[in-house]
Amino acid sequence: MEAEVLSGDGDRRADVLVWRPPGQLRIALEVQHTPLNFEQIDRRTRAYMSAGVPVVWLGLIKPEVLAGAEPLAGGLKITRYSVRPWEKWAHAYGMGELWFIDPVGGQFWRGVLHKHMIEVPSSSWYSSGGEEQSAGGYTRSSKRWRNLHVEGPYPPSAIGLKTFTRNTFSSRDFTVPGGRAAGFMVRAPKP
Repeated sequence: MEAEVLSGDGDRRADVLVWRPPGQLRIALEVQHTPLNFEQIDRRTRAYMSAGVPVVWLGLIKPEVLAGAEPLAGGLKITRYSVRPWEKWAHAYGMGELWFIDPVGGQFWRGVLHKHMIEVPSSSWYSSGGEEQSAGGYTRSSKRWRNLHVEGPYPPSAIGLKTFTRNTFSSRDFTVPGGRAAGFMVRAPKP
């Protein structure tokens, strides 16, 4: 179901529009399955905000990604997850959470991105002058990969919506606008 949301910057079509009785709060749910850059997701979010409609960004997670994950207390760890730009942005927008839905099973997963560390092995060689040179022997944070920890799965009946006010956040790569935002919450214990 798509619903039109009028905004100052143009029209937005929410994948799902949730609302309470007439005149009350509306929340847009965007199921993102195509690539978006930082500018595109920022522009779309600001359009919803200018219409007074908080938005929740939801990614699709493939069953084969979940099947290859390592068990973790309370969930799964997906190592070397190639995070897309919109996911980095949505993780910051969601105050350190990124929600996914399994399109096959219809279950929700709450995700948190963590640094993925790469080990740079030490090596040594001799220069043309005969002096021993060395490099490496340390770990560094990957620019491409993250470790994605997911908690769940949660059936749709266990998930609720919340609204909150967030401050503007800026990183080296993007800015997340401040204002009224929305997110998912677990309202019942995992079955």
